Amino acid sequence: MAKIKLNNVDLAWLRMDDPTNPMMITVAVRFNGQLNYDRLITDLDGITKRYRRLRQRIILPAKRFTRPYWDDDPSFRVENHVDRGLSHFLPMKLQCMN
Repeated sequence: MAKIKLNNVDLAWLRMDDPTNPMMITVAVRFNGQLNYDRLITDLDGITKRYRRLRQRIILPAKRFTRPYWDDDPSFRVENHVDRGLSHFLPMKLQCMN
């Protein structure tokens, strides 16, 4: 597929990217009842297939002053983007999300 140059908004976010302000999309989802991990992965995989950008990565060209671009990530797997653990969520933080 064709490479897609970053638009101005994406480029601005990329330029602000650093270890304390990473350019990433984070989603917290709250479920009632038991969650089936395999079903979740299947559903998320279907969603990411509908939105190509979710399966892409940013490429930084070696040439200076060349605009970065979006390109398909050939090794993309939904499983690499789902955290199964809740150990990093503190109960107090979860209460604030209500």
